[in-house]
Amino acid sequence: MFFFLNSFLGQSFSKIPYAKIRVFEGNKKEVKDVLATFNLATEAQFEGQVGMIMGKLIRTKSNWDFVAIGAPVPTKEINATIDLIRKSFLS
Repeated sequence: MFFFLNSFLGQSFSKIPYAKIRVFEGNKKEVKDVLATFNLATEAQFEGQVGMIMGKLIRTKSNWDFVAIGAPVPTKEINATIDLIRKSFLS
């Protein structure tokens, strides 16, 4: 299962004030573990980008593992992002 983000209005992430994503284990009252943090507004790799692949959730024999990817992608529409995931991240 992949987690990705596209800017709804097609804005560059650097133009969205305080754009930050945190993937964590737990709930809104208790964070057990932070799996990944992406500061889209200030990290240079996201400058001019409107989409990103956050990571993927992988089922193992006894558990789920989250693998952070943090890849900026130039795709503006969800379908294009899904196609890019299929071509670049599934093997």
